[in-house]
Amino acid sequence: MQDQIEKAPTMSEIAIRDAYTVTMDAIATYADSTAGLDATTREGYELVRGAVADLRGMRGKVEKTRKELKADALAYGKAVDSAARELKEAIEAIEIPLKEKKAAVDDAKDREREAKRLEAAAKVEAELQAEREAEQARIAEEMAELRRQQAESDRIAAEATERAAAAERLLEEARVEAKRQDDERKAEAQRKLDAERAAVEAEQAKKVAEAKAAKDLADALEAEREQERLAAEAKARADALRPDAEKLAAYAEALLQVPAPDMATDEGAELLLEAIDGLDEVARGLRAAAVEVGS
Repeated sequence: MQDQIEKAPTMSEIAIRDAYTVTMDAIATYADSTAGLDATTREGYELVRGAVADLRGMRGKVEKTRKELKADALAYGKAVDSAARELKEAIEAIEIPLKEKKAAVDDAKDREREAKRLEAAAKVEAELQAEREAEQARIAEEMAELRRQQAESDRIAAEATERAAAAERLLEEARVEAKRQDDERKAEAQRKLDAERAAVEAEQAKKVAEAKAAKDLADALEAEREQERLAAEAKARADALRPDAEKLAAYAEALLQVPAPDMATDEGAELLLEAIDGLDEVARGLRAAAVEVGS
Protein backbone atom coordinates (compact mmCIF):
# COMPACT_ATOMS: atom_id res chain seq x y z
CA MET A 1 0.00 0.00 0.00
CA GLN A 2 2.87 2.35 0.92
CA ASP A 3 4.62 1.57 -2.38
CA GLN A 4 1.56 2.80 -4.29
CA ILE A 5 1.75 6.29 -2.72
CA GLU A 6 3.74 8.67 -4.91
CA LYS A 7 6.75 10.16 -3.15
CA ALA A 8 6.62 13.95 -2.85
CA PRO A 9 9.27 15.64 -5.05
CA THR A 10 12.18 17.46 -3.37
CA MET A 11 13.05 21.09 -4.06
CA SER A 12 15.91 20.08 -6.36
CA GLU A 13 13.59 17.80 -8.36
CA ILE A 14 11.09 20.65 -8.72
CA ALA A 15 13.85 23.00 -9.89
CA ILE A 16 15.03 20.48 -12.46
CA ARG A 17 11.52 19.95 -13.79
CA ASP A 18 11.04 23.72 -14.11
CA ALA A 19 14.16 23.84 -16.29
CA TYR A 20 12.32 21.87 -18.98
CA THR A 21 10.06 23.84 -21.38
CA VAL A 22 7.74 20.83 -21.63
CA THR A 23 5.75 20.38 -18.39
CA MET A 24 3.79 17.46 -16.96
CA ASP A 25 0.65 19.61 -17.04
CA ALA A 26 1.13 20.29 -20.75
CA ILE A 27 1.62 16.55 -21.38
CA ALA A 28 -1.53 15.74 -19.38
CA THR A 29 -3.52 18.33 -21.30
CA TYR A 30 -2.28 16.94 -24.61
CA ALA A 31 -3.18 13.42 -23.48
CA ASP A 32 -6.74 14.51 -22.76
CA SER A 33 -7.06 16.27 -26.11
CA THR A 34 -5.84 13.23 -28.10
CA ALA A 35 -7.60 10.49 -26.14
CA GLY A 36 -10.60 10.41 -28.48
CA LEU A 37 -8.72 10.47 -31.80
CA ASP A 38 -9.50 7.71 -34.31
CA ALA A 39 -7.33 6.98 -37.36
CA THR A 40 -9.95 4.97 -39.26
CA THR A 41 -11.21 8.05 -41.15
CA ARG A 42 -9.21 10.40 -43.36
CA GLU A 43 -9.76 13.40 -41.09
CA GLY A 44 -9.04 11.32 -37.97
CA TYR A 45 -5.91 9.86 -39.56
CA GLU A 46 -4.54 13.38 -40.26
CA LEU A 47 -5.25 14.44 -36.68
CA VAL A 48 -3.46 11.34 -35.35
CA ARG A 49 -0.49 11.93 -37.66
CA GLY A 50 -0.26 15.56 -36.55
CA ALA A 51 -0.46 14.51 -32.87
CA VAL A 52 2.37 12.02 -33.35
CA ALA A 53 4.51 14.72 -34.97
CA ASP A 54 3.76 17.14 -32.10
CA LEU A 55 4.68 14.49 -29.49
CA ARG A 56 7.90 13.68 -31.35
CA GLY A 57 8.81 17.38 -31.27
CA MET A 58 8.03 17.57 -27.54
CA ARG A 59 10.21 14.49 -26.87
CA GLY A 60 13.06 16.09 -28.89
CA LYS A 61 12.87 19.26 -26.75
CA VAL A 62 13.02 17.18 -23.57
CA GLU A 63 16.09 15.25 -24.81
CA LYS A 64 17.86 18.47 -25.88
CA THR A 65 17.23 20.12 -22.50
CA ARG A 66 18.41 16.91 -20.71
CA LYS A 67 21.74 16.98 -22.55
CA GLU A 68 22.24 20.67 -21.79
CA LEU A 69 21.48 20.20 -18.08
CA LYS A 70 23.65 17.10 -17.79
CA ALA A 71 26.58 18.77 -19.58
CA ASP A 72 26.77 21.31 -16.76
CA ALA A 73 26.59 18.48 -14.19
CA LEU A 74 29.40 16.51 -15.88
CA ALA A 75 31.62 19.60 -15.99
CA TYR A 76 30.91 20.24 -12.33
CA GLY A 77 31.75 16.62 -11.45
CA LYS A 78 35.04 16.79 -13.33
CA ALA A 79 35.91 20.05 -11.53
CA VAL A 80 35.13 18.45 -8.16
CA ASP A 81 37.33 15.40 -8.96
CA SER A 82 40.21 17.60 -10.19
CA ALA A 83 40.11 19.78 -7.04
CA ALA A 84 39.98 16.69 -4.80
CA ARG A 85 42.93 15.15 -6.64
CA GLU A 86 45.04 18.34 -6.21
CA LEU A 87 44.18 18.51 -2.49
CA LYS A 88 45.00 14.81 -1.94
CA GLU A 89 48.33 15.12 -3.75
CA ALA A 90 49.27 18.13 -1.58
CA ILE A 91 48.28 16.24 1.59
CA GLU A 92 50.14 13.08 0.52
CA ALA A 93 53.27 15.12 -0.21
CA ILE A 94 53.35 15.91 3.54
CA GLU A 95 51.83 12.64 4.82
CA ILE A 96 54.01 10.10 2.97
CA PRO A 97 57.42 11.41 4.27
CA LEU A 98 55.98 11.53 7.79
CA LYS A 99 54.73 7.94 7.39
CA GLU A 100 58.18 6.86 6.21
CA LYS A 101 59.84 8.51 9.24
CA LYS A 102 57.35 6.83 11.58
CA ALA A 103 57.80 3.47 9.82
CA ALA A 104 61.59 3.72 10.21
CA VAL A 105 61.24 4.26 13.98
CA ASP A 106 58.61 1.50 14.22
CA ASP A 107 60.89 -0.90 12.30
CA ALA A 108 63.81 -0.07 14.60
CA LYS A 109 61.62 -0.71 17.66
CA ASP A 110 60.43 -3.99 16.12
CA ARG A 111 64.02 -5.09 15.44
CA GLU A 112 65.01 -4.18 19.00
CA ARG A 113 62.06 -6.13 20.43
CA GLU A 114 62.90 -9.12 18.19
CA ALA A 115 66.57 -9.00 19.29
CA LYS A 116 65.52 -8.96 22.96
CA ARG A 117 63.09 -11.82 22.32
CA LEU A 118 65.79 -13.88 20.60
CA GLU A 119 68.26 -13.11 23.42
CA ALA A 120 65.71 -14.20 26.05
CA ALA A 121 64.88 -17.33 24.03
CA ALA A 122 68.58 -18.18 23.72
CA LYS A 123 69.02 -17.70 27.48
CA VAL A 124 66.05 -19.96 28.18
CA GLU A 125 67.36 -22.54 25.70
CA ALA A 126 70.80 -22.46 27.33
CA GLU A 127 69.24 -23.00 30.76
CA LEU A 128 67.14 -25.86 29.39
CA GLN A 129 70.21 -27.38 27.72
CA ALA A 130 72.13 -27.20 30.99
CA GLU A 131 69.24 -28.85 32.80
CA ARG A 132 69.05 -31.55 30.10
CA GLU A 133 72.81 -32.22 30.34
CA ALA A 134 72.64 -32.41 34.15
CA GLU A 135 69.68 -34.77 33.91
CA GLN A 136 71.51 -36.91 31.36
CA ALA A 137 74.57 -37.09 33.62
CA ARG A 138 72.39 -38.10 36.57
CA ILE A 139 70.69 -40.75 34.47
CA ALA A 140 74.08 -42.02 33.25
CA GLU A 141 75.28 -42.38 36.86
CA GLU A 142 72.09 -44.18 37.83
CA MET A 143 72.41 -46.51 34.82
CA ALA A 144 76.04 -47.29 35.76
CA GLU A 145 74.97 -48.13 39.30
CA LEU A 146 72.14 -50.26 37.98
CA ARG A 147 74.56 -52.11 35.68
CA ARG A 148 76.95 -52.74 38.62
CA GLN A 149 74.07 -54.01 40.73
CA GLN A 150 72.87 -56.16 37.82
CA ALA A 151 76.35 -57.63 37.39
CA GLU A 152 76.48 -58.50 41.08
CA SER A 153 73.01 -60.02 40.88
CA ASP A 154 74.05 -62.02 37.80
CA ARG A 155 77.16 -63.32 39.65
CA ILE A 156 75.09 -64.38 42.67
CA ALA A 157 72.48 -65.94 40.40
CA ALA A 158 75.20 -67.82 38.48
CA GLU A 159 76.64 -69.23 41.70
CA ALA A 160 73.16 -70.22 42.87
CA THR A 161 72.45 -71.80 39.47
CA GLU A 162 75.69 -73.76 39.62
CA ARG A 163 74.91 -75.02 43.15
CA ALA A 164 71.37 -75.90 42.06
CA ALA A 165 72.74 -77.74 39.00
CA ALA A 166 75.11 -79.76 41.21
CA ALA A 167 72.26 -80.65 43.55
CA GLU A 168 70.09 -81.53 40.55
CA ARG A 169 72.84 -83.82 39.18
CA LEU A 170 73.09 -85.64 42.53
CA LEU A 171 69.33 -85.93 42.71
CA GLU A 172 69.17 -87.20 39.12
CA GLU A 173 71.83 -89.82 39.84
CA ALA A 174 69.82 -90.98 42.87
CA ARG A 175 66.67 -91.11 40.74
CA VAL A 176 68.44 -93.10 38.03
CA GLU A 177 69.78 -95.63 40.53
CA ALA A 178 66.41 -95.97 42.24
CA LYS A 179 64.74 -96.39 38.86
CA ARG A 180 67.30 -99.03 37.80
CA GLN A 181 66.65 -101.03 40.92
CA ASP A 182 62.92 -100.61 40.56
CA ASP A 183 63.13 -101.64 36.87
CA GLU A 184 65.02 -104.78 37.82
CA ARG A 185 62.35 -105.70 40.38
CA LYS A 186 59.60 -104.96 37.89
CA ALA A 187 61.38 -106.95 35.16
CA GLU A 188 61.69 -110.00 37.42
CA ALA A 189 58.04 -109.74 38.40
CA GLN A 190 57.08 -109.24 34.73
CA ARG A 191 59.04 -112.34 33.70
CA LYS A 192 57.17 -114.42 36.25
CA LEU A 193 53.86 -112.88 35.20
CA ASP A 194 54.67 -113.48 31.50
CA ALA A 195 55.45 -117.13 32.20
CA GLU A 196 52.19 -117.62 34.04
CA ARG A 197 50.27 -115.74 31.33
CA ALA A 198 51.94 -117.85 28.59
CA ALA A 199 50.89 -121.04 30.35
CA VAL A 200 47.31 -119.80 30.68
CA GLU A 201 47.26 -118.59 27.07
CA ALA A 202 48.61 -121.96 25.86
CA GLU A 203 45.86 -123.80 27.72
CA GLN A 204 43.26 -121.39 26.35
CA ALA A 205 44.67 -121.71 22.82
CA LYS A 206 44.44 -125.50 23.08
CA LYS A 207 40.80 -125.29 24.15
CA VAL A 208 40.05 -122.75 21.41
CA ALA A 209 41.71 -124.97 18.79
CA GLU A 210 39.70 -127.97 19.93
CA ALA A 211 36.48 -125.92 19.89
CA LYS A 212 37.31 -124.50 16.47
CA ALA A 213 38.02 -127.96 15.04
CA ALA A 214 34.67 -129.20 16.35
CA LYS A 215 32.92 -126.14 14.89
CA ASP A 216 34.71 -126.46 11.54
CA LEU A 217 33.60 -130.10 11.33
CA ALA A 218 30.01 -129.16 12.14
CA ASP A 219 30.14 -126.29 9.59
CA ALA A 220 31.53 -128.63 6.91
CA LEU A 221 28.75 -131.14 7.51
CA GLU A 222 26.17 -128.34 7.42
CA ALA A 223 27.66 -126.89 4.21
CA GLU A 224 27.61 -130.32 2.59
CA ARG A 225 23.96 -130.79 3.50
CA GLU A 226 23.16 -127.23 2.18
CA GLN A 227 24.99 -127.95 -1.09
CA GLU A 228 23.02 -131.16 -1.56
CA ARG A 229 19.76 -129.29 -0.87
CA LEU A 230 20.60 -126.53 -3.38
CA ALA A 231 21.57 -129.10 -6.04
CA ALA A 232 18.28 -130.90 -5.52
CA GLU A 233 16.35 -127.64 -5.81
CA ALA A 234 18.26 -126.65 -8.99
CA LYS A 235 17.59 -130.04 -10.56
CA ALA A 236 13.89 -129.82 -9.70
CA ARG A 237 13.72 -126.28 -11.14
CA ALA A 238 15.56 -127.33 -14.33
CA ASP A 239 13.22 -130.29 -14.76
CA ALA A 240 10.22 -128.00 -14.31
CA LEU A 241 11.56 -125.33 -16.76
CA ARG A 242 12.81 -127.72 -19.45
CA PRO A 243 9.50 -127.78 -21.39
CA ASP A 244 9.43 -123.96 -21.48
CA ALA A 245 13.03 -123.83 -22.68
CA GLU A 246 12.25 -126.28 -25.45
CA LYS A 247 9.20 -124.20 -26.44
CA LEU A 248 11.24 -120.97 -26.59
CA ALA A 249 13.90 -122.60 -28.75
CA ALA A 250 11.25 -124.06 -31.07
CA TYR A 251 9.55 -120.64 -31.33
CA ALA A 252 12.83 -119.00 -32.29
CA GLU A 253 13.48 -121.60 -34.99
CA ALA A 254 9.89 -121.20 -36.29
CA LEU A 255 10.38 -117.41 -36.61
CA LEU A 256 13.56 -117.94 -38.62
CA GLN A 257 11.81 -120.42 -40.94
CA VAL A 258 9.07 -117.95 -41.99
CA PRO A 259 9.66 -117.20 -45.74
CA ALA A 260 10.20 -113.55 -46.67
CA PRO A 261 7.62 -112.04 -49.08
CA ASP A 262 8.57 -110.34 -52.35
CA MET A 263 8.55 -106.53 -52.22
CA ALA A 264 7.39 -104.42 -55.16
CA THR A 265 9.48 -101.33 -54.31
CA ASP A 266 12.97 -100.56 -53.08
CA GLU A 267 11.54 -98.92 -49.98
CA GLY A 268 9.56 -102.04 -49.23
CA ALA A 269 12.70 -104.17 -49.68
CA GLU A 270 14.62 -101.95 -47.23
CA LEU A 271 11.80 -102.22 -44.69
CA LEU A 272 11.76 -106.02 -45.19
CA LEU A 273 15.51 -106.22 -44.49
CA GLU A 274 15.04 -104.17 -41.34
CA ALA A 275 12.21 -106.50 -40.27
CA ILE A 276 14.34 -109.60 -40.93
CA ASP A 277 17.16 -108.10 -38.84
CA GLY A 278 14.62 -107.48 -36.07
CA LEU A 279 13.40 -111.09 -36.28
CA ASP A 280 16.99 -112.35 -36.07
CA GLU A 281 17.49 -110.26 -32.95
CA VAL A 282 14.26 -111.65 -31.45
CA ALA A 283 15.30 -115.22 -32.30
CA ARG A 284 18.71 -114.74 -30.65
CA GLY A 285 16.91 -113.41 -27.58
CA LEU A 286 14.61 -116.43 -27.51
CA ARG A 287 17.57 -118.83 -27.81
CA ALA A 288 19.34 -117.04 -24.96
CA ALA A 289 16.16 -117.24 -22.84
CA ALA A 290 15.85 -120.95 -23.64
CA VAL A 291 19.47 -121.53 -22.55
CA GLU A 292 18.91 -119.54 -19.34
CA VAL A 293 15.71 -121.40 -18.53
CA GLY A 294 17.26 -124.78 -19.24
CA SER A 295 20.44 -124.08 -17.22
